[in-house]
Amino acid sequence: MRPVSSSSQNRTTRWPPTLRINPHIGAYLALDGGERLGVRAAAAQDGALPPGRLAADGRALRLGCGEGVLRLDVVQPAGKRPMEAEAYLRGHPVPQLSAELERGK
Repeated sequence: MRPVSSSSQNRTTRWPPTLRINPHIGAYLALDGGERLGVRAAAAQDGALPPGRLAADGRALRLGCGEGVLRLDVVQPAGKRPMEAEAYLRGHPVPQLSAELERGK
């Protein structure tokens, strides 16, 4: 743990381990094979794509929703840093969602 100096009490304290890991709430997609794709930035768009389907046009990754489409702008593969969706698509095929999600479980 990293010590943190407290000037008001003039002593050193330690952060709880859970705060050092990741204190932020986030969203992710469960992919085939048990992997996760974190979603760090997204925007709603008009469009027609079946709910629960992912598609790409080479520059953008889109997720079909009940009404419209969610454009995934910044994603984070497991164990990697966040990246623009366009950069992700240059090195990865369009990911497939977990079969359980597609069935609505």
